[in-house]
Amino acid sequence: MKICSKIPAHKGNAREVDIHGTRYAFKHTLDNQDRVLYVAEVKNPKHQEVLLNSGDFYPFDPNDERQAVLRREEKPKEETSPATDLGFDQATLDEANKLLLGNVQAVCTGVSKVSSGKVVLAAIALEQKGTNRKGVLQVLNTTVEGLKAAGKLT
Repeated sequence: MKICSKIPAHKGNAREVDIHGTRYAFKHTLDNQDRVLYVAEVKNPKHQEVLLNSGDFYPFDPNDERQAVLRREEKPKEETSPATDLGFDQATLDEANKLLLGNVQAVCTGVSKVSSGKVVLAAIALEQKGTNRKGVLQVLNTTVEGLKAAGKLT
């Protein structure tokens, strides 16, 4: 059975857990929605039970709607349109919000898939207005600098 850890890796791409003398490496994995998960194959039913009963682990399902590790909470939609406040159209903001749902690693992966540099700029504005995560802002600002240097964003 594949099991996910709710606890992120501290260093590298794996979190190691020992259960009764057996070491399991929960490795960095992306699910079907490109969310970051830490997954290990656990064959021993007693070890599965220990992990699942701890509250820090759950069965892996690539289509699961459960929140991924360190996933940013979605905020309820405000009655006023953020497009007006930030100067971006709603489609750009929707794409930027989708980019910001993941942790820093997911944002790193996601910036290469955005439709335009405007999405990255909108993501910066939303992140500064919302949770203001330093690592995410560094990734987004570095991406903007790269786009400007390549002449793809003015």
